[in-house]
Amino acid sequence: MPVARVMAASSGSTLACLPYGTGGDREGVCLQVRLGPHLLLLDCGLNSLDALAVDTQPAAWAICSHAHAEHARGFLALHHRYPDLPIYTSELTGALLSLNWPSEQPEPFWQTLAWRSPTQLAPDLQVQLFPAGHLPGAAAILLTYQTPQRAYTLLYTGDFFLSNSRLVEGLSLEMLRSLAPDVLIVEGRYGTARHPRRRQLEKQLLAQIEEALMREYSLLLPVPPLGLGQELLVLLRSHHQFTGRDVEIWVAGQVAAACDRYLNLLPQLPAAVQICPPSTTVLG
Repeated sequence: MPVARVMAASSGSTLACLPYGTGGDREGVCLQVRLGPHLLLLDCGLNSLDALAVDTQPAAWAICSHAHAEHARGFLALHHRYPDLPIYTSELTGALLSLNWPSEQPEPFWQTLAWRSPTQLAPDLQVQLFPAGHLPGAAAILLTYQTPQRAYTLLYTGDFFLSNSRLVEGLSLEMLRSLAPDVLIVEGRYGTARHPRRRQLEKQLLAQIEEALMREYSLLLPVPPLGLGQELLVLLRSHHQFTGRDVEIWVAGQVAAACDRYLNLLPQLPAAVQICPPSTTVLG
């Protein structure tokens, strides 16, 4: 997805960004940022690591904003190439990351960070994660680089959503209101356009599904295996139009695997989801 970039520089410190990838299924998101002498990678959704230096480690640390493939699928290859590179993410994202590599299911090679808790990466550099909405575990990443003169901050929102969805609460602007980052890297796919409310879109979708079922049609819903697939299952299981009805729902294997992972995370999901977890039937 497109990423809008704002760069800043000052006479005693360097703040810069090199985008290895800025979105899309083919490219993915991967940003190298420099804060003074420190290099970090924000996300690694690359299909190939050809753009990264082979002999020289491209950063001292890497941070994953969330588990969607276009932000995370390259981390396993990155770990194989640079096994000493520390990789950080939120606890929930850490629980979902391996869904990107279903044929391998590696042991965790990442470290998890608590929400809103500053973690010192170096004496003059710290990272802090804030819940960003969008997907369970999705994080906005705040980096703070301290010089003798002042502190410089970089905020990378990753993908975020301001409104609550069925599986995660939206990004709280109150948490970020006091920040005045020197560098802002923001997810910019939707720009400044106004869009219908999510509940309105859900109502329209359910009306279309209802009409199709009344006509005795079978429906195919192509969805990403992580996130939207689980949201639609919760919607179909919990909405009054479908409660108690004999509707058979079949799901593909990757969607079902993500559902199983969500079931293990129920205590960390919204209360409404804990009351009505999605059940699934796996195709094939």
